[in-house]
Amino acid sequence: MQSIDILLETAREFLHQIAAFLPRLALALTVVAAGWLFAKATRFAVEKGLRAVNFNVLTERAGTDNFLQQGGMRGDTTTLFGLFAYWVVILAGLIIAVAGVGAAFTLNAASFLGVILVIARWKRPARKRRLPAETLRGASSAAIRYVRYSPGLRTVLLRSACVIFFSSAFWALLPTVAKDLSKSSVGYGLLLGFFGAGAVLGAVLLQRARAALSREAILSAATVTFGAIVVSTAMLHSLAILCALMLFGGAAWTVFMSLFNTMVQNLAPDWVRARVLAVYLFVFQGSVAIGSTLWGFAADHSNAHAALLISGMGVGACLLLQFPFRLPNTEVDLSPWNHWGRPSMFEDIAPELGPVLVTVRYVIDPVKAPEFLKEIHKYERVRRRDGATRWGVFYDTEARHVYLETFLVDSWAEHERQHDRFTAADREVEKRVQSYALEPIKVKHYIHAKGAD
Repeated sequence: MQSIDILLETAREFLHQIAAFLPRLALALTVVAAGWLFAKATRFAVEKGLRAVNFNVLTERAGTDNFLQQGGMRGDTTTLFGLFAYWVVILAGLIIAVAGVGAAFTLNAASFLGVILVIARWKRPARKRRLPAETLRGASSAAIRYVRYSPGLRTVLLRSACVIFFSSAFWALLPTVAKDLSKSSVGYGLLLGFFGAGAVLGAVLLQRARAALSREAILSAATVTFGAIVVSTAMLHSLAILCALMLFGGAAWTVFMSLFNTMVQNLAPDWVRARVLAVYLFVFQGSVAIGSTLWGFAADHSNAHAALLISGMGVGACLLLQFPFRLPNTEVDLSPWNHWGRPSMFEDIAPELGPVLVTVRYVIDPVKAPEFLKEIHKYERVRRRDGATRWGVFYDTEARHVYLETFLVDSWAEHERQHDRFTAADREVEKRVQSYALEPIKVKHYIHAKGAD
């Protein structure tokens, strides 16, 4: 009888442990299932977001996609990033289900040690350079010069700066509005959560919209929508309604940010693309910093709702910029087109020597001089954009049909880079200028002669 009691006690203890374990198992399975769903959503969002900003175009130009396909991988780099995000979320969900949230954060911190080790041991293969590497000052000057003499880029930067300046009030004052609507941080979290969900929706819709509408129409719709959301944030006092509207705000934000980012990339050739993107980010962050400060100052002297109302109207007013500043055509061929022959020289020239004076002699029909001068002044932008610090065109006092184009470049190396920076899209400009020439064009190169010490 005593042995039966012992067996029953053991069975009861076993059933008690099972009963205590079942809620934990159910919780763990729930966490895993939620993690799987979140991982699928994350993968979808990552892939759509990267494609919305044309990340796949950059990796294709860089040759990364071709490298992966040669290794037997199906899909491109964007797909790889989405797959990586998927398995990271799955792994995090399993760790949280088994060991808790603290273990997931600990493992995440430890994983950076592996990244640091890989970067420390990575030896980038040396690139053979025909010319010496650019200095920081020279590279920065080249980027600023390129933007200055690229009308399309200036238009995109101007329009993005105006939109971001007025939109910055939304980000600066949203916490204040959320605090008025909800006395806890939950309200602000809900607004951002719905905004983020709308951003994913915008990435999906953008790809379909591009196939049916022009960039100008898409940007106009996104600008008006975001302006309306900012005005609604100022006027409405219902957290639920604002959360619903945040879906449209997030979609509009993703659309015009993706369009601006994509146009900047498409308007810059490979040699200066990273530097032009840096200029774009400088303009973007500068607009946010200046705008946030000024809108915060305005809210402090009136109230947040009034500042948001004015800024929302300002975002909508940016729609008028499309009339004087139309978006540029980004379907241009920016591949290098170095067609100039190497000049004859009596000795090899050191790359650092300079400045270099280049003269181009044109013999034209005097009757067509006005048309020629109009076209060659358009050529000035190309010369200065690619490296010329000074440019001018002069006529011969002894022969009215002879014109001399001159431009100055900082060094011989910079002049050779100028040849490499000429693009196929510039070919038409050069053809129109050379079409006026009655004789073969003569080019001369002169290097500054320094006096003896």
